[in-house]
Amino acid sequence: MRRKHGLAAFALALAVTVMAGGAGVADARTRGRDERTRDLVRQEQRIRRGQSFLRRVLQDERASPEIKRQASELQALLAARERILAQLESRHKEFLAQHKADLDELEGLRRRALEIDHRLRSAREAVLQSSEADVAELKQGSTRAEQLIESLRADYEHQRRERRRQPKPE
Repeated sequence: MRRKHGLAAFALALAVTVMAGGAGVADARTRGRDERTRDLVRQEQRIRRGQSFLRRVLQDERASPEIKRQASELQALLAARERILAQLESRHKEFLAQHKADLDELEGLRRRALEIDHRLRSAREAVLQSSEADVAELKQGSTRAEQLIESLRADYEHQRRERRRQPKPE
């Protein structure tokens, strides 16, 4: 019985994933999907507790005919639900079988992308580390160049003013 309910929870999670569009991206849609999955799992737990209650009602000889009718209707709904869950699980298995090669390729590409990302991150860090001295020298040279520009500008302006003040030779 536990496996049956575990499969039901799995099928519910699968249904949410399929309805939400498949592969997840870490964004608002994924967080919403995770929330819907948790809601469906909680709903599944409530239904399991309800099934236990349903059995008690159906076995209670003192329950009114109306209560028994409602319980029978609920039992039919739950049986239909179990059939749907079995269909979903079957479709999921069929999907996995049909697309195994693509899923395996996608997983390989994901692993390869992570490896490439790691290599690039390491190479970038190495370049940054090996460039620290050059960057420091560039900053120092730039600062010195700014100082020289300001000094040269001031000296040049001073010379120009001095030349204007001097009388022109006749």
